[in-house]
Amino acid sequence: MIQCPMERMQVPMRVVFYITVPLIMILGSCIVRPIMEFSYDISDDPQELRYIFQDPEGVYLSTLREDYQLLSRTAVAGSDLQRAAVLAAWVHGLWEHDGESAASKQDPLTILWEAEEGGKFRAIEYAVVLSGALQAVAVPSRFINLHGKDIEETTVSHVVVEAYMRDLQKWVVIDPRWNRIPMYQGSPLNAFELQSIMSKDPRSITFFQTDRDRSYIRWIRQYLYYMHTNQDSRLNVESYAFKNLMLVPTNLPIPGYYSPYHRNRGFELSLSASITHDPNYFYGTPIILFDDEAEAAGL
Repeated sequence: MIQCPMERMQVPMRVVFYITVPLIMILGSCIVRPIMEFSYDISDDPQELRYIFQDPEGVYLSTLREDYQLLSRTAVAGSDLQRAAVLAAWVHGLWEHDGESAASKQDPLTILWEAEEGGKFRAIEYAVVLSGALQAVAVPSRFINLHGKDIEETTVSHVVVEAYMRDLQKWVVIDPRWNRIPMYQGSPLNAFELQSIMSKDPRSITFFQTDRDRSYIRWIRQYLYYMHTNQDSRLNVESYAFKNLMLVPTNLPIPGYYSPYHRNRGFELSLSASITHDPNYFYGTPIILFDDEAEAAGL
């Protein structure tokens, strides 16, 4: 009796296991799962928020702009979005990321000087330098602190920048640590819009720099639950005028603390932050005040 070659060929189960398990792991790592859906109290009326920025013509930002040739770097950019992309790529390449190392001071020039000496820094240092560079070329910017669902149980968070694109009349999120500006259907997103699309169709998110980056999407998703900013966006001052503003979904609890560190020290979030459930308020059009104007307004 002649046997069919397929009948004679029997693959050992251990071979099937060694092939199947890695394949499942690889395919699983490629899947981008949506995060939970969030609800908010969204207002219909246009909102405005007052911000304090440093004067681009002041000594500090003039020094930053001239010493690091920011105008020549952005000379070919035809829009605020393109300027932001050029500066994000520049900042991204200044040092290697080190999540444990902090600069001696949290201002752009100090970070740049220490990076030139071989310093490696965290995400917040990338955000500080990019925010300073944007303000130096007259693009309003602010920090956005992104937190996970377990905000009170972990010190892990992420810091990005949002720039107000005057030609688009909207805030846009920029992650200089990863050199990523998220997009959806050709339009740049703010952090809230990124959160919203991540809860529905994360695979549709592209980036100004590249069509796809699933590894970044899988990484950033853990930080898109709570977000807060400070309306005082100055970069080299000892104290700030405004409290933080936190955007909290209505279907998540209002945190009592920013982290276990703050909880252990009894530093309640309500002592330094205002809470809003309205994305339109969090993303209100910035009313720009400089130091002297803020002082005259009693801020």
